[in-house]
Amino acid sequence: MRNWRSWIPSLNAWINAIALVVLLSGLLWGYQYLARLLEYFFRISPKLGIFAIFTTYLSPILIIAIAHHILHQVLDRYSPQTRSPELAEVRGWFPTLMSWWEGLFGWSAIILSTFVSNILWFIIFVPSTAAFNALDLHNYSSNPLGMPLFMRLVWLVTSAYLYQLESLVRQHLMQVGATMATNNSE
Repeated sequence: MRNWRSWIPSLNAWINAIALVVLLSGLLWGYQYLARLLEYFFRISPKLGIFAIFTTYLSPILIIAIAHHILHQVLDRYSPQTRSPELAEVRGWFPTLMSWWEGLFGWSAIILSTFVSNILWFIIFVPSTAAFNALDLHNYSSNPLGMPLFMRLVWLVTSAYLYQLESLVRQHLMQVGATMATNNSE
């Protein structure tokens, strides 16, 4: 029963999931304007257009990494007691390894949460292939704020559980590292 509580998302996991929704909403707002630029790239060269779409899909990694880096610089400056003891102070303008990890994990959480919410929506609410073909999925399949309420809740809960899983893995790796360091020093 003690392990059960560790699988309930912590406040930090919920904050990360909500921050991801807010960040994703801003990204999707920006992508609406970027779509016109992508059309222009396709007119110039299809290869350039494909490259631009590829970098657009990967851009949340960079944006989340930069946001994480800046947030930790601000926290280190104005609230240094919130920093984890195992992490060094964040310096410089280039994102650190942990910021890049947060970017990659946030991007993965966006994709997995969208996938899970779409799959559950289709399983529960789409009764037949005729109804499936009639749906206009383009309007809400990738934007958590444009989704039906059920999908938004599933998206948020899935994201929170993914961040909780990441937290549990980090704790486990730190315990293993501490155990190995203790064994090597003896």
